[in-house]
Amino acid sequence: MDARLGRVTREHEDIDIVFAKSQEAAYRELIGTLGFDKHEFTDYGFLSWRGCILLDSEPCFEIHGEYNFKHFPPGSCPLQKQGIIEDYHVRCVSWEALYFEFLGNLDEIPQVQWRAKDFQSLQLIETHLNATKKQFLKDLYLNSQQSA
Repeated sequence: MDARLGRVTREHEDIDIVFAKSQEAAYRELIGTLGFDKHEFTDYGFLSWRGCILLDSEPCFEIHGEYNFKHFPPGSCPLQKQGIIEDYHVRCVSWEALYFEFLGNLDEIPQVQWRAKDFQSLQLIETHLNATKKQFLKDLYLNSQQSA
């Protein structure tokens, strides 16, 4: 989200990175050269540490000629560099993908357990999507859960 905005919105406890699943070996080799050689595999990807710095890595998959997360809306992982970090243009996930992920969080974590930053992030994401797009994503999310 910060890359999409081109600014840091808050302190982060990890760095979220999306990589092409087909390039996982090269990605792991690259982060290994940066000292991230300890990995903990998760149901969605893996975590890598270098001291107290944590990379949270999740693969995207080539589906119908574009990169996406499984069961996410089309265009979730655009190839265009749509974000900026320290004046460096980077690829980043779409606002739709960020919102879709929060829809999953709503199912998994009761809002009473959310942290203040979770509410702030959702509110920020929602400012970039109109009501029609949010409803479309909610419907898509419900359909993906019913077919899963």
